Amino acid sequence: MFEQRNYKDAIVGMLGVKGFYDATEILLKLYSDESTEIDKWAIGDALYSIQDSRFEDEYIDIISKVNNGTSRQMIVILVGKLRCEKAIPVLIKLLQNSDVVGHSIMALGYFKNVELILLIEPFLHHEKRWIRKEAEKAIKRIKS
Repeated sequence: MFEQRNYKDAIVGMLGVKGFYDATEILLKLYSDESTEIDKWAIGDALYSIQDSRFEDEYIDIISKVNNGTSRQMIVILVGKLRCEKAIPVLIKLLQNSDVVGHSIMALGYFKNVELILLIEPFLHHEKRWIRKEAEKAIKRIKS
């Protein structure tokens, strides 16, 4: 039988519908609630799906906190997809964080800033294949 936590995670997943902005604030509160038993990665994934640009500062705050670990991954991509310019310095810093390095590369690829290519190029030789591929895609996206 399903555990109660699985139901909560499933409900969070159902809230992750593009444009369902009414859910964003609730999801952000759940994410910041230290006592929550809900999977924070699932919350980040739902926020990514919604793509609500009204909360850019909150997203930047989340991705800036190293203790949020891998749960930040989809929110890192989200700030890139939203082309949140003020997130660029944080995304550059996150290139040094193994929890989100590939996701930071993806996010930076959404900005049409050719200066970012120099920061992404070293990852063309990364030990992990998927990170090398994301670096290739990001550079191609920036150049297009």
